Amino acid sequence: MEEYTLLVDKNDEYKGVKLRSELTQSDIIRISSVWIHDSQGNILLAQRGFNKKKDPGKWGPAVAGTHSEGDTYESNAIRETMEEIGVVLAEKNFLARKKFFVERPQESFFCTVFLAQVEKTAQLTVDPVEVAAVKWFTRNELITALEDRNADFIRSVRYYFDLFEK
Repeated sequence: MEEYTLLVDKNDEYKGVKLRSELTQSDIIRISSVWIHDSQGNILLAQRGFNKKKDPGKWGPAVAGTHSEGDTYESNAIRETMEEIGVVLAEKNFLARKKFFVERPQESFFCTVFLAQVEKTAQLTVDPVEVAAVKWFTRNELITALEDRNADFIRSVRYYFDLFEK
């Protein structure tokens, strides 16, 4: 069953819902993104499913999801983390780091980036439709990968990484 996607205006105020398949370039949606690190500073990235319409097979934050009706940024981050990688987060376990607006010719969205600490030893259960693979990167491995294979990553990974480092 296809989900309804939450629509907002340029002030991030609720506007309504629309079937995902019916979204147009003029619609503004909400996204939550969860950057996961462990106590050693390693960063978990997810490779987007190859069936995805946008950026198939590219590496990005551990979790990212579009809001459905009734979602808050926090509830979406919690739900998507459970659905995509099988990790249960509570609101007290993560921090909203930054909210920003992206407006491009083909899409417009508000995104809130969350930081969460999950140990490398945690059991991850990956949803193969959403996520092709997950991988822990050291800070230096990620910097090298972004320099050597930038095309393998969604274009905002460098921005997210810079937020993570602050």
